[in-house]
Amino acid sequence: MTQNAETKDEAATDPLAKLREQSQEPSYLSKLRDQRTHAILGSATRVHQTLGPGFSAAVYREALAIEFEGQAIPFIAEPELPIRYRGRTLGATHRAAFLCHQRILLEVKAEARTQASAESHVLNYLKSTGFPLGLALNFGADRFEYRLLINATDSR
Repeated sequence: MTQNAETKDEAATDPLAKLREQSQEPSYLSKLRDQRTHAILGSATRVHQTLGPGFSAAVYREALAIEFEGQAIPFIAEPELPIRYRGRTLGATHRAAFLCHQRILLEVKAEARTQASAESHVLNYLKSTGFPLGLALNFGADRFEYRLLINATDSR
């Protein structure tokens, strides 16, 4: 099978393939990190300032969705993310909290302090989907915490 045929086959079985392809443009990554992540983090900060720590992650996800709508930030809540392995899509999937701007994956936690597992989840999402950026957001601490994670590999 030719590479072009493989790409067409992947697009037919993987609805996120086109988004991954578009998000690999070099100048695109720096633009994402500036404008769009700033808007997402602003929304998350407002949620934390309003609610404070102590709620479940589900509460913060719901509040974030309201903020995103109010700020006109395009998002998909709990997108089903296919897992790619050696060029094939596995039957198992995983879900991030949000996919914003069709390219930025978010994981939402409500823990007393940020755990390495939250960052690992986001990095795994990025590696298996090919998206360029992810944010691990933690609302459980006294101060809002986040980690910006960049996909340094292309395991598609």
